[in-house]
Amino acid sequence: MDAVPTDPLARFVYRRPTSSVQNQPEFLFIVDNTHLIPRCDSATLWQLLNPELAPFPLKEQSGFFYTAQCAHYGLPERKTKDVAKKTLFVAYD
Repeated sequence: MDAVPTDPLARFVYRRPTSSVQNQPEFLFIVDNTHLIPRCDSATLWQLLNPELAPFPLKEQSGFFYTAQCAHYGLPERKTKDVAKKTLFVAYD
């Protein structure tokens, strides 16, 4: 099993577009050495944290997603979904 890098910046990955279909670069965070999670824009993240504000139902995301969003937004990583969601929600205040 691979060791988790001690430097959290080593867990960020930048991918340039490889085709004309995918025209935006991706900024990814590696969770548990297996999940590459892209950064979610702040408006969509806010709607995921407050589903009643979303214009249409959004698919609930995994705990890996919320852990990665904490890292993407410079917050402490949280290993459980509910704690990670609460950390992100409080950061908006």
